[in-house]
Amino acid sequence: IEYCSGCRWLLRAAYFAQELMATLESDIDSLSLIPSRPPARGGAFCVTVTSRDEQDDDATTTTATTTTTTVPKSVTVWNRFVDGGFPEPPLLNQRIRDLLSPDKDLGHADVDDDDDDKISSRVAA
Repeated sequence: IEYCSGCRWLLRAAYFAQELMATLESDIDSLSLIPSRPPARGGAFCVTVTSRDEQDDDATTTTATTTTTTVPKSVTVWNRFVDGGFPEPPLLNQRIRDLLSPDKDLGHADVDDDDDDKISSRVAA
């Protein structure tokens, strides 16, 4: 979670980190809070998921039958400049769950596709 340190959004970023870890603890290996400092654009709040997928390729790891390398992939799941405002925790949890463990049930916190637009517009207001 990258946040604007000049805007004093550390507490907000920590809150979202706590919500994500409480909901997706078994699916998240690590979570970082990254302060955005000048000369970066002020007002940053960006949540990015980086996963490491194994692909057959020239290799860092070799087994008896296959050669694989670990390739990091990054996906931005929320950007305040693009999505407008801050996400509601259930929406952020769902977007990250959809990437990491799509079959996982979030129970009452699951957001319907129709609700996704409602929540996004409410947060932007």
